[in-house]
Amino acid sequence: MRIGRISPRSLTRLLLLVLAVSALPASVEAARVRLQARARLTLRLEESEGRVLVRGRLVDARDAAVEGAAVALEIAPADGTPLPEGQVEGAREAVARTNARGHFEHGFARMALPHGAAPVQVAAHFAGDLRHAGTDAHLEATLGLPTPTLELEVLPTSMQTGDDAATARVLLRVGDLPLPGRAVFVRAGENLIGEGATNELGELRLPVTGAAIGALGPRTIRARAPGDETFGPASAAVAIELLASVRVVAEVVPAGQRDECDDEVVCIEGAVSRVGVDGLLAPPPPAAVTLHAERVRLGSVRVGEDGRFSARLRMEVLTDLFAPGPIGVVAEAVVAEPYHPPGWSEVFAIDVPPRRSPFEWVYAGLVLLLVLGFVWRRWWDRRSQQQILGELAAAGAGLPPVAVRSVGPGAGGHRIDGRVIDGERGGACAAAVVVQRPGEPDDHHALADGRLQLDRLAEGPLRLVIDAPEHELLVLELQIPHDGTYDGCEFLPTSTRAAVRGALSASVGEASGRPIDWGRETPRTAEPRWLAARRRGHVRIRAAVRAVEDAIYGRRLGREQGERTVQQLRAAEESE
Repeated sequence: MRIGRISPRSLTRLLLLVLAVSALPASVEAARVRLQARARLTLRLEESEGRVLVRGRLVDARDAAVEGAAVALEIAPADGTPLPEGQVEGAREAVARTNARGHFEHGFARMALPHGAAPVQVAAHFAGDLRHAGTDAHLEATLGLPTPTLELEVLPTSMQTGDDAATARVLLRVGDLPLPGRAVFVRAGENLIGEGATNELGELRLPVTGAAIGALGPRTIRARAPGDETFGPASAAVAIELLASVRVVAEVVPAGQRDECDDEVVCIEGAVSRVGVDGLLAPPPPAAVTLHAERVRLGSVRVGEDGRFSARLRMEVLTDLFAPGPIGVVAEAVVAEPYHPPGWSEVFAIDVPPRRSPFEWVYAGLVLLLVLGFVWRRWWDRRSQQQILGELAAAGAGLPPVAVRSVGPGAGGHRIDGRVIDGERGGACAAAVVVQRPGEPDDHHALADGRLQLDRLAEGPLRLVIDAPEHELLVLELQIPHDGTYDGCEFLPTSTRAAVRGALSASVGEASGRPIDWGRETPRTAEPRWLAARRRGHVRIRAAVRAVEDAIYGRRLGREQGERTVQQLRAAEESE
């Protein structure tokens, strides 16, 4: 071959090569199309429980199942009827996926389609995938009337005549959607209990009374929603039991109201009645009443034709069965007819006396002795405590009285504001005060709270005679005006007990050289020192010590008794 010249054979080969290269993309596309297998869709339509089920299958050309494919479904009225009120377009479209056998299904709400018998068309579309080509399918059918689902519930399922009405609850739905505004009739046998229309939730509630049921025993309550040109009929039924209410009233007849009712016999009377289906009370058929107390059956009596009954219980039987005290008794009435459950009365009380025992007086005496011993012990402890407190306070008794601290000028003269204080225990002390002025009658004052107030006193001498119970007479000689530098005054009388203690302490101190230490000693313990110093007259000394003990530790000690005790002490000293 020569350079610069192309042979005819070479040119032909070059043209063929260019043509082959330019045709290559179209060949590849043709090969891809040949690799996608054909697919086929089949559809069928069913109605079930308020839903329209669209079912189908996707297979290839060899009838092999196409698994996991997405199939777009759409259902619509064939005549272009618009959507029902409240429904949206999305309620008519859905996407279903095939299972391992190529089957798919989807349920459309029946309420999303026109009500009543209506023609519809269903369209299914498979867009295809890498192995299968896309395909479509169409189906036309006529739907029947929507069949609602009616649910009926009556609570309680068992009721008694005269009780509050039961409640019948009706729920009407089409699939999962409520069906409002539909008429519902509820009957018990042939008796119409009530009727009404369902609310926006598809619900209706009606009362069920015994009069509406009409007869005792088990009854069937039926609810029915009639159909029309848009919806089919629906019904439901439940069982309910109506029982007769038996009422019992019982009470205890007070003792003595009747001759046979006393402390030995307890009389119980009452009445039994039943509530009819019409709600009126009437005497019951043959019945019996049983009395129960604390889970013990006391006995039974028959009920008269008028519904009344009476029973007698002997108290000695009750005392053998129960512990003393109130017991609760209840009456049970049993009627000899079916559908009459037992009736019960309210609980009433019977007081059971304690059982008599031959040793009850012994027990009562022992209890009385224990109570008296406890009271005496408390009284003795209190008395001993008061004696100890009195002995401790005796150390400060017998001090010279605190005279008037202050006399100040008052309206139209001078005044005295004073307070009488117990010379032994402290605190206010009631007293009788006599105010004496030369040439004037005595002025008497009774001080219940121990406070003395004297106004309009003229200048000059003044005597106050203060007489307090269990205290020595206190006489104060004053000169009006006094110093007038203090505000208020106090009178501290010497107690009679302190005078007796002082006299005994002086006698023992004079004889033995050491007076009595009242914080540690008593007249009885100080007696040997007095007797040792004065050997003669010991009988009178001992009698005087006993008199001092009685005066000091007694409950009350008047001035006269204190003076006699002091005179007895002096007589004992003079007897030496």
